[in-house]
Amino acid sequence: MIDAQVATAVTRSAPDTTPATMSNPLSLLPYALAAANGRVDGHSAAALIAAGLTLLQRSAPLVRALSNQTPALLLPQGPAFVTALGACDGHTALVLDPAADASATGAALLLAGAGVVFTHAALATQVPDGPLIVRLDNVPREAEVSGPGVTARCIDLGSHVGLTLEGERDPEGSEAPVLQWVDDYGLRRLSHREIFAAATISPDTAQSGAYRGDVTRVIETLLLPLLRGAHC
Repeated sequence: MIDAQVATAVTRSAPDTTPATMSNPLSLLPYALAAANGRVDGHSAAALIAAGLTLLQRSAPLVRALSNQTPALLLPQGPAFVTALGACDGHTALVLDPAADASATGAALLLAGAGVVFTHAALATQVPDGPLIVRLDNVPREAEVSGPGVTARCIDLGSHVGLTLEGERDPEGSEAPVLQWVDDYGLRRLSHREIFAAATISPDTAQSGAYRGDVTRVIETLLLPLLRGAHC
């Protein structure tokens, strides 16, 4: 279990746009997911992370937006969520609940200073005007990027080169934050290290965490199983 009490509560200041260190790639959640050889809906986690990195390499508007704004993930758990993590370029990702209404989604985006939203077409209507929208309905084949001042463009993700991952296996994980969400106390954050620590606990003995809404489901039924090499 990842105890909600260890999650860092932060007040609104500037968006967290500093990427986590790359001294050991496997200390970062996206690369650790890729290295664990898990699968999501038949897709390897490594291929999904590679698709996210390819998106980052092929979309200049996405790179510009991430340089000074927080990324947000408005997605159900599944392949698109994993690809979006790979495309966040090490920045702390805001996890949004797809079941929330447009007002709550807009408030969370404003609080976190989010200017990029990874989502599906059916959920994009919940996003207010302003952020760059990255639709991931067809991952790992393609993505669509659009937004204010940006011509909508479909980006081919299927021709990416496979990941070559080198680094210490089973590291403790970076202390930098990787996920954040909004609750009654404001923004809450979890580090790579805290998620890695939870993955070392046997799923037979772990207890359910105390997060709100979709954050619990994503961590406990997608990310932790993938870190253990499971098929989700």
